[in-house]
Amino acid sequence: MIGGNIEVLKDQKKNKFKEHRWQILTIVSFIIIVGFILATSLPNSPFTGNLFSGNIISKTFSGDNGNYSGGLGFKSELKTIPELNLDGNFESLYISGGSPESVLNVGSQKVSLGKVKTNFISFDNFNGKINLNKNELSSLEGKIKQITVNGVSMVSVEEGRTTKVNLDKPIKYDSLEILKGVSIDKITYTTSGVLELNGGKQTLNLENDEIEIVGFYGNLKVEKSKLSLDGTVKELNVLGDEKISIGK
Repeated sequence: MIGGNIEVLKDQKKNKFKEHRWQILTIVSFIIIVGFILATSLPNSPFTGNLFSGNIISKTFSGDNGNYSGGLGFKSELKTIPELNLDGNFESLYISGGSPESVLNVGSQKVSLGKVKTNFISFDNFNGKINLNKNELSSLEGKIKQITVNGVSMVSVEEGRTTKVNLDKPIKYDSLEILKGVSIDKITYTTSGVLELNGGKQTLNLENDEIEIVGFYGNLKVEKSKLSLDGTVKELNVLGDEKISIGK
């Protein structure tokens, strides 16, 4: 009987040890899960916001570098230029370029853009339409408060009044920059380059990928066959075998 009691006590101790071990493992697992959830919820956590390798990312980020329309902070350096049709009220517009036969009409004045190889034109408060592609500025038409061509002011506009301007023929441009007011509903094209989101917290490298930019607002610059955008977007999609969707 004594031997039987000893065996029973041994079995009871083993069972208690197993129960304690499972309890400890359960508590440790719970702590790990809670810790991971807390870590990934932090705004600067290394576990969130930098992973673009999955098939689909569908999340709206809140940028902390300021935005214009409640969108995602966005910058791009893209190696190709799509056809762009821009219509808006731009604080500043800068163009360098020219063509032998092209004339810029400023009110009743006609300014030849073929006398020098490269003209430097600055518009203040341009309100109108601009159409361009990778090769040329195909059209420009609108109203301005002030214009300077090659350092010479062409008009002296009274406060509150504007002057009409337009190109009679397309011109070749070396660079074109618009500060504030560029609004693009949607562009879709294949390109390479770098996209930065949320103030550079997320970076996406493109290599002949088709992208779709929806609801861009901000600054634009085209120079040396590159397109630079700096502002906000409502939605960004990378199309192809690996699909990435941000902002939906």
